[in-house]
Amino acid sequence: MFASSMTVITFKHNIDSVILALVFQYTLSMQNALTESFNNLSNLEMNLVGIQRCIQITSIPSENFGQPEIDINRPM
Repeated sequence: MFASSMTVITFKHNIDSVILALVFQYTLSMQNALTESFNNLSNLEMNLVGIQRCIQITSIPSENFGQPEIDINRPM
Protein backbone atom coordinates (compact mmCIF):
# COMPACT_ATOMS: atom_id res chain seq x y z
CA MET A 1 0.00 0.00 0.00
CA PHE A 2 2.77 2.39 0.92
CA ALA A 3 4.74 1.58 -2.23
CA SER A 4 1.77 2.20 -4.50
CA SER A 5 1.00 5.48 -2.76
CA MET A 6 4.58 6.64 -3.19
CA THR A 7 4.54 5.57 -6.85
CA VAL A 8 1.38 7.55 -7.51
CA ILE A 9 2.81 10.64 -5.79
CA THR A 10 6.21 10.36 -7.47
CA PHE A 11 5.00 9.81 -11.03
CA LYS A 12 1.86 11.94 -11.01
CA HIS A 13 3.32 14.37 -13.58
CA ASN A 14 5.16 11.82 -15.75
CA ILE A 15 2.52 9.11 -16.27
CA ASP A 16 -1.11 9.37 -17.29
CA SER A 17 -3.29 9.90 -14.23
CA VAL A 18 -5.77 7.24 -15.37
CA ILE A 19 -3.04 4.60 -15.34
CA LEU A 20 -1.91 5.72 -11.88
CA ALA A 21 -5.48 5.54 -10.61
CA LEU A 22 -5.83 2.01 -11.99
CA VAL A 23 -2.58 0.95 -10.31
CA PHE A 24 -3.73 2.45 -7.03
CA GLN A 25 -7.16 0.77 -7.27
CA TYR A 26 -5.58 -2.58 -8.15
CA THR A 27 -3.31 -2.30 -5.11
CA LEU A 28 -6.28 -1.65 -2.85
CA SER A 29 -8.07 -4.66 -4.30
CA MET A 30 -5.04 -6.88 -3.78
CA GLN A 31 -4.72 -5.72 -0.18
CA ASN A 32 -8.36 -6.61 0.45
CA ALA A 33 -7.94 -10.03 -1.15
CA LEU A 34 -4.84 -10.79 0.92
CA THR A 35 -6.60 -9.74 4.12
CA GLU A 36 -9.55 -12.00 3.34
CA SER A 37 -7.32 -14.95 2.49
CA PHE A 38 -5.32 -14.58 5.73
CA ASN A 39 -8.58 -14.36 7.66
CA ASN A 40 -9.91 -17.51 5.97
CA LEU A 41 -6.68 -19.39 6.64
CA SER A 42 -6.73 -18.46 10.33
CA ASN A 43 -10.37 -19.56 10.62
CA LEU A 44 -9.53 -22.86 8.91
CA GLU A 45 -6.62 -23.47 11.27
CA MET A 46 -8.82 -22.67 14.28
CA ASN A 47 -11.45 -25.16 13.08
CA LEU A 48 -8.86 -27.86 12.44
CA VAL A 49 -7.41 -27.41 15.93
CA GLY A 50 -10.92 -27.84 17.35
CA ILE A 51 -11.38 -31.09 15.42
CA GLN A 52 -7.99 -32.34 16.58
CA ARG A 53 -8.93 -31.60 20.20
CA CYS A 54 -12.22 -33.49 19.82
CA ILE A 55 -10.39 -36.51 18.42
CA GLN A 56 -7.91 -36.43 21.31
CA ILE A 57 -10.74 -36.22 23.85
CA THR A 58 -12.45 -39.27 22.35
CA SER A 59 -9.23 -41.26 22.81
CA ILE A 60 -9.68 -40.92 26.61
CA PRO A 61 -11.57 -44.04 27.75
CA SER A 62 -13.80 -42.17 30.22
CA GLU A 63 -14.94 -39.77 27.47
CA ASN A 64 -15.42 -42.37 24.72
CA PHE A 65 -18.88 -43.71 25.77
CA GLY A 66 -18.50 -46.98 23.84
CA GLN A 67 -17.64 -45.44 20.47
CA PRO A 68 -14.82 -46.99 18.43
CA GLU A 69 -11.47 -45.35 19.01
CA ILE A 70 -10.28 -43.02 16.24
CA ASP A 71 -6.69 -43.46 15.12
CA ILE A 72 -5.37 -39.97 14.29
CA ASN A 73 -2.25 -41.42 12.62
CA ARG A 74 -4.29 -43.39 10.08
CA PRO A 75 -4.20 -41.88 6.56
CA MET A 76 -7.58 -40.71 5.30
